[in-house]
Amino acid sequence: MPFPKNRLSLWLANTKFLLLLIYWLVAYAAIGVLFALLYCSLPGDSVASDSGTTKNFGDILHFSFTTQATVGYGDFFPLGPARVIAAFHAVIGIAFNAIALGLTAYKLIKRTSPLVLPQWLVYDPVAHLFLFRFWNVDADDLREVRLAVSIFHAQPSRHYDSVSNTVEMDYYEAKWVPSLHLFAVKSKSNSGTHLKELGADHAPLTITPRHVKTGTVIRIDLSGYFHTTGDPFFVNKDYTLYSIRCGRYEYVDNVPLMSIPPKHRAKRISPALDHTISTSEPDCRVCVFHKDCMLDVAAGARKG
Repeated sequence: MPFPKNRLSLWLANTKFLLLLIYWLVAYAAIGVLFALLYCSLPGDSVASDSGTTKNFGDILHFSFTTQATVGYGDFFPLGPARVIAAFHAVIGIAFNAIALGLTAYKLIKRTSPLVLPQWLVYDPVAHLFLFRFWNVDADDLREVRLAVSIFHAQPSRHYDSVSNTVEMDYYEAKWVPSLHLFAVKSKSNSGTHLKELGADHAPLTITPRHVKTGTVIRIDLSGYFHTTGDPFFVNKDYTLYSIRCGRYEYVDNVPLMSIPPKHRAKRISPALDHTISTSEPDCRVCVFHKDCMLDVAAGARKG
């Protein structure tokens, strides 16, 4: 089996800049101390100043980090074999400086994910459809935002194809998603009717609670472009049986939000993002899928 490629690039992309900076500082300090110990261990005099040679570790440590920073030797200079070691040490310092500059440039240029998806996915038993919500938290507007849904299942079955177009969705593409704008996209409604068992040669399946069982994963993929720079973005999130709720999201009207400052707008949307309003038990019991539904309200009603 071939060894996975680009593991370092993936690690750099997924690690926070502050953590990378800490790793860099620890490595930088360790190299400086190790070279200071090496200079101290050399026989005879390895470091000197205008006033004479020194064996003081503090002075040698100062010389080590000055050399590593590639700003010259400072108040001290190497003697004998230490001159060769100091030259090699300076090359390592240049490499560390290049790494720091590269990481900083990479993290400044790389755009973070502009979209946040809620903790819960909801199914509305009145309209008989799933609602997929996302929030643009970037300062930039987004263009050509596309949403795709895939269903995966732990057990092989002709009803759980991993190809996204086997799940029939209302076609959706948002041409423009303003900053701090909340969107909700709905799946195709089944009009409250049971679906027949469909073979591979039939029309695509329409997603219903019947497809949500233990081991089922509903994956949401969102892609598009930043309006200002044209950089592409891609976001995905997986929902399982235990992160899908029967009900609806708390309603958020985007129109009045556009007239208030971003700080206050974010405070209004943020608490509502994950807030769901559960279906009442009577409404759940009259749903055509109640008998076999494994979502939270139906499962609780049957236990009661």
